Amino acid sequence: MNGKFNVKTEELLAALAYEYAIPGHRMVAFASRLRHLHRLGFLCSSRVGRGKVQTYSVQDIQLVAVAFYLQSQGMRPEIVVGAADTVLCEHLRHKSDCITVTLSGFDEIPKAVVEVGSHCGLVVNVAKIIERLLEAISVTRAHRGDSAKAQGMRAAGQREAVPG
Repeated sequence: MNGKFNVKTEELLAALAYEYAIPGHRMVAFASRLRHLHRLGFLCSSRVGRGKVQTYSVQDIQLVAVAFYLQSQGMRPEIVVGAADTVLCEHLRHKSDCITVTLSGFDEIPKAVVEVGSHCGLVVNVAKIIERLLEAISVTRAHRGDSAKAQGMRAAGQREAVPG
């Protein structure tokens, strides 16, 4: 992907909601998770002022993917802020799909815990997490495009073609 791939906050949240099967009535609470991470210092470099559209680069999306996965496994947001960056850096440095995260910082023991030597850890398949979120962005963008096209046709008084 090129450096010009940017995603707006609403697109990112729609993709995350799609990935984590968040129902519409839970979206406000779900969106607050991202705002809370921002308040804790997550993605400081991508912050914009009031009234400006927030966009996320590919690197930001990778960090968000890892951060939301770690949160979904029970890691506290205060720990996620630093851990997501560490996990992504390890993934890129070692060119390994999976990274093992120690269990400190989790409110409860995640289900996907494995033994690594004399320690236990959570194996994070970083490549898969990132791939799935990027796919979800594509799906939600395509869905949005279809919805916008249908709305435009309805506004123009046209009927949608029915496959037959």
